Amino acid sequence: MVTHLKQGNCMEIIPSLPMIDIWVTSPPYNIGYPNPDTAGTARKGVDYTSCNDCIPEGIYQKSQQDILETMYEKTTKGGSLFYIHQNRTKIPVIRKDNRGMTKKSGIFSSPLDWIRRTRWNIVQELVWDKGSSHQQNKARFTPIDERVWWLSKGKPEHNHNIILPTILRHPKPTSEERGPCPSPFPVNLIHQLLEAVAKPNDIICDPYMGSGTTLLVCKRMGLSGIGIEIDKETMAHAIKRIERESHDGAQSR
Repeated sequence: MVTHLKQGNCMEIIPSLPMIDIWVTSPPYNIGYPNPDTAGTARKGVDYTSCNDCIPEGIYQKSQQDILETMYEKTTKGGSLFYIHQNRTKIPVIRKDNRGMTKKSGIFSSPLDWIRRTRWNIVQELVWDKGSSHQQNKARFTPIDERVWWLSKGKPEHNHNIILPTILRHPKPTSEERGPCPSPFPVNLIHQLLEAVAKPNDIICDPYMGSGTTLLVCKRMGLSGIGIEIDKETMAHAIKRIERESHDGAQSR
């Protein structure tokens, strides 16, 4: 079991990686505001310090298509990707009505829009039920779920002993677990995903590592993991969290 942490842009780092058996990741969702102070109080988006989470949607989708293709090239035959994302109504699109009043409108977008433009095979769509959400908009139902697209390179290789439902219910992580990462995974969610498909010698990679949950779970499961994170502060938090796990695990043995 080996754990490698790499700080930098994942598009630049992935081509130098060994072949990966399983990817588990969630990119920024492009739901930030160009100017949060003028966007109202209902939904402020997500604050990422090292990337722009509010770019034109077409550019965002093309960038995600490119990263998925780059990951595909570095995936073993039969390897899997758990791609965690969200169906979004991109808000706000600021416009003026015929009376000169400022209005906000949105355009619905699904990650399937760009996943289908890649070579990945779509195995299944899962739902992560978070139980709550900061995205409050009284004009729409509150989205308390995110989607987990199980993708594979060809026919997926796994243990064929999955006894989990398609809806996985896990509350959002605590502030202590989150650190500077605005939207981390729950440990139990990642454990369920890896337990379903991972083999003992597999190499796991999370190219948008955030607070390091994927690597933390790899350590607990005895799997080799690689994490990539562009933000230095978030990387430092992930390192401390994983080192603490190593120390606590060593003491318990």
